[in-house]
Amino acid sequence: MEDLQNLTNGLSDFNSTKVSKDVTDGIKKFNSTMEDLQNLTNGLSDFNATKVSQGVAGAVKHFSVAAKKIGDIAERVDSGKGIAGSLLKDEEMRVQFQLLVSNLNTTAAGLTNIVKQINERGLFFKPPPEKIVIPPRSVRPK
Repeated sequence: MEDLQNLTNGLSDFNSTKVSKDVTDGIKKFNSTMEDLQNLTNGLSDFNATKVSQGVAGAVKHFSVAAKKIGDIAERVDSGKGIAGSLLKDEEMRVQFQLLVSNLNTTAAGLTNIVKQINERGLFFKPPPEKIVIPPRSVRPK
């Protein structure tokens, strides 16, 4: 009977130790979670909504100024002012500009050909003299 009592006491001590350890681990995890939550709330309190709203307001102001300037440029182009406006409104200037671009393309093609020849032959290329063919005497007149 005494053995049964010792066994019961041993199991009781074992269960209380295991439960105690589980409860202690649970409390540690709970404390860790609470610390993480506290850090998160501290970070959120550092977040200042007024700073963000001021930054957004500044960006909107810059976009507004840029849009106004683009509108002014478009108005001047539409009225025919400046080179871009003249190209869009004046037909003669548009034709002259197209001729200028065409001439520049022709000049660029010619320069490309010259550069190609210089790359192939060198800058001071002198072609070899032509060979003079002397016909045989039987063919030459006397």
